[in-house]
Amino acid sequence: MKKRSSKFDIRIGDNEWIEWVKPDQSIEPAKIDEILESANELWDALETKCMHECCGIEAFGLRPKDIKKSVTFLPKEELTNKVENIIKEVEKIDCDSLFSERINQVFEKSVLLKVLNHVHGNIA
Repeated sequence: MKKRSSKFDIRIGDNEWIEWVKPDQSIEPAKIDEILESANELWDALETKCMHECCGIEAFGLRPKDIKKSVTFLPKEELTNKVENIIKEVEKIDCDSLFSERINQVFEKSVLLKVLNHVHGNIA
């Protein structure tokens, strides 16, 4: 997590960013929506900046204050466990290019894992 170096970096704080790594376009991305769907209520709650159909990952409020506000009325312990399981499942995928229709984004695997770990760390 660092200062922004590219317009594609993902904002996770007032002055913090996850560096965007361009996914390998020469390979077919692995589809991950079945993995992410266990936490659909989380993705719905985080989608506060725009619509995912338009903005992809940028539609989701990922600053710590946005995450905490978005999950106020959701079961935090259950969400924490779900995100932990999502992280474990994503780590098992033998492909570095991942696609989520729900988020409307193709990710380089390490970038998605950083996003998931950041969300996980800010749920409580």
